[in-house]
Amino acid sequence: MEEEKQKELIWQARLAQKCQRYEDMEMYIIQSIESEMTESTDIESAKELSEEQRELLAIALKNPIGNAKKELRIIDAIRSDPKFNFYEKELSKFRAKVAAEFIDKCKHGIEVIKKYLPFPFQDVARTRMVYLSTEKMESRVFIYKTLGDFNRHLCGVAIGDSKVQAAKKSINAYEIARKIGSQLGKSHPYIMSLKLNLAIYVNEIFKDKKRSIEVASNAYDDALRDLMSANKYNQIQETYYEEISHILSLLKEHIISWKQQLEIEHTNEKESYSD
Repeated sequence: MEEEKQKELIWQARLAQKCQRYEDMEMYIIQSIESEMTESTDIESAKELSEEQRELLAIALKNPIGNAKKELRIIDAIRSDPKFNFYEKELSKFRAKVAAEFIDKCKHGIEVIKKYLPFPFQDVARTRMVYLSTEKMESRVFIYKTLGDFNRHLCGVAIGDSKVQAAKKSINAYEIARKIGSQLGKSHPYIMSLKLNLAIYVNEIFKDKKRSIEVASNAYDDALRDLMSANKYNQIQETYYEEISHILSLLKEHIISWKQQLEIEHTNEKESYSD
């Protein structure tokens, strides 16, 4: 009976996804997760999210944040156009409203994800490492990486101390994810995605494109070397081929884009200096 209920909840979550009803999707997948959760004080035996639950929860939480981020970019693009200067007051007010909604979505995502940490969120220096199965490592890397992502998004809009705290929490979560997933392999999709998001963090928070290119390039090269190692390619190809190929493409796209942006910046600096 319990198995049938799980299948029904997963089906309802996927139906809500197709309809882009992400609040309903979140409700169904959380019901699925919590129906299986058991209280545990033992890090080795704590219940983990399944791969399917992780996938659906990520979609349900990230899509509303992504949509709100697109809305902010659209408003910022309009504000940057001189022909709309007359509407600056209205645009500024509307942006503040969308930004507040964006912040609420980020905070909501953080609170939901924090519920599924094996223990209360802690500093990376105090993270106790124990032997974990691949499934447990994947689940916990996902949780901490997602926590890092949501705090990174929040940092992009927050101001003052809230911005500083979000930046610290983001890098802390990324570091914990990296530490937990150190045995997964450099070509594992979660590790590749983690490094890609860390490169984006460096660019968005520190505005350091050179360092972002370095982080992304190292992730790209490390993944290729790992894939080409003895027997690794055939083993991973079956399980993660499409996902790995997609992340490799994203890494390459970001590297090219950041390099192009740096070239434009250098050209502008030279022209400004010559003037």
